[in-house]
Amino acid sequence: MDIEDPDATLSDGVLNIKVDQSGYNRAQIMCEDSNGKAFSMIGEMDDVNQMRDKFIVTLDPDNIHSPTNQANYPGDYGIYYLKEYNDIENPNIEMNVFGAKDAFKLRVFDDNNGNTDPYGYKPMELYVENFTIHARDAYNTTSEVLAVDLTEAQFQVPIKNANLSADPSNPVNGWQYYNTTTHKLRLYANGAWVDLN
Repeated sequence: MDIEDPDATLSDGVLNIKVDQSGYNRAQIMCEDSNGKAFSMIGEMDDVNQMRDKFIVTLDPDNIHSPTNQANYPGDYGIYYLKEYNDIENPNIEMNVFGAKDAFKLRVFDDNNGNTDPYGYKPMELYVENFTIHARDAYNTTSEVLAVDLTEAQFQVPIKNANLSADPSNPVNGWQYYNTTTHKLRLYANGAWVDLN
């Protein structure tokens, strides 16, 4: 089925679906297959309490595949895109992932169009002015661990080198590792391995 409107604009789309958002996570679009509800899509504007607009993609809306030893609620497992405007002159955009109890993984793959490494990992590039990585421990203490800007990458935690028992093959200038056999920190520079200590 095609839905077409040649006069549609960015602010006035072809299809408009509205729901009452007085409740939490009321989906405008629900997608399911023969096994059940796969995901829902939610658009929500909260300009009274949280001062943010939301676009939410919820996976497994009925929480069929969820931990059995705890309460599960709609929206527990999904991705939230938020436009926050508490400071109306400086709104920010966030992406939050909920329910990734083991991990949230971002991976880039090749396809299988006759390549020697089908579905192998591929590089990912990040273009920003600067970025900061924070980590939070079991006591919910958040700490900055890495800050990168146009001039430097500054670690706030110790840097752990790779631990190897011998020099890796096919090195390039600038590689560095800790040799567990000689207990030396090694650097490949000007075409040769040298000890740093």
